[in-house]
Order: sequence, then structure tokens, then C-alpha cells
Amino acid sequence: MINIQKTNWNDVVKKEAKGLHDFSLGEVQEIGPSFILTQKGTVSKSKYYIPKYLVRGFDGSTLWFNVTEGQAETEFKRDTPPAVNDYQKYRTSGMNAEIETWIPRITAWNEIIKKEAKGVNDFSLGEVQEIGPSFILTQKGTVSKSKYYIPKYLVRGFDGSTLWFNVTEGQAETEFKRDTPPAVNDYQKYRTTSTAADVETWIPMTQ
Repeated sequence: MINIQKTNWNDVVKKEAKGLHDFSLGEVQEIGPSFILTQKGTVSKSKYYIPKYLVRGFDGSTLWFNVTEGQAETEFKRDTPPAVNDYQKYRTSGMNAEIETWIPRITAWNEIIKKEAKGVNDFSLGEVQEIGPSFILTQKGTVSKSKYYIPKYLVRGFDGSTLWFNVTEGQAETEFKRDTPPAVNDYQKYRTTSTAADVETWIPMTQ
């Protein structure tokens, strides 16, 4: 069984916080029941009370949010904490049910090049060679090399050494073994409502 690596909220205090497009939200100062307080600036300090429900994940050094700069400035920049129920509107049905308790660990796609890739039942998919907009290219074999262009949407997670896919050996051989990349929209059919919204950018860390 693959389990998502988790980080406790208390472990991100004093860590860097960023929104979309690397927008800085300063440093995490406090964890509330439904919000994270971050503070930016040294002389003129800005405080942001950001909903926990907008957290993308923690990569070991930075806490990432699904928040734009404009949204941070207009909705979350304030001097006092929100009321208990103010941020419930940011909670969605597809969200991690335990978001108040822990944060998912994430890693960037470019960090898994040359890592081992495996499918269901420990089936080897070789080594990660390239990251495309909607696929991962893996290659197996030394003399007779097999290439697999696998949808990002079928990733289960990365455990620090191996990238795991929800792909069977039969599926890999019949659907994803090919010599050329898929067209841009070919793999959208593998995306489901439960697929992480930012899977093109981040991978969940597993253990």
C-alpha cells in the first residue's frame, strides 16, 4: 500500500510561504484552526491570513498555496484573524479531508529525472527520462530499449527513489509503449475528478 507522506502543521512555522507563480507570502508565523498566518516585510509588515484549504503542499522548505498575488492582497491581507467559519467557503468536495491536521508532502517533476519508475505489482517501467506537459517518458532495457509515454494523471506518488504509477503491465505494453510522444490532448481522457488539480506541476510524496 502506498501512503502519502504527511507533515504536521506545527512543522511549517517559520518556513517560507509562496503562492502561484512563486509569489512570496513571507514566512509562516502561526497556525489557526482554519488559517495560516504569514508575514512579509521587515519595516512595513504585511500579514496574510490564508485558508488551510488553499494549501497545495509542503516540499520540505516551502509551503505552497493555490493563491494568486491579487487574491492574497484583496482577500487575505488583514490585521486580525478571520471568524471561525469565514473560510469554510474555500473548502471543496475533492479536498483532503484531514487538511486541518496535516499537509501533503510534494516534490517537483524535474526532481525525478533518472529515478526508477514502477507500476502496479512492482512492474518495472525502467527509468524516468523526460517530463512532458501531460506525460512522463520512461525507458527500460539496455540493448533492446522500450519507451513508455505514461500520463501524469496515473501517478500514485514518489517515495524519494521510485515514481509509482497506477498502471498495469498489460496497460503499459498496449497503451503507453510507443516511439513518439502523444499529442497534447491525447491523455486528457485519463484525467478524472479525483486527479490532483496541479499534477502537471507537483507530485505527492509517498512512503
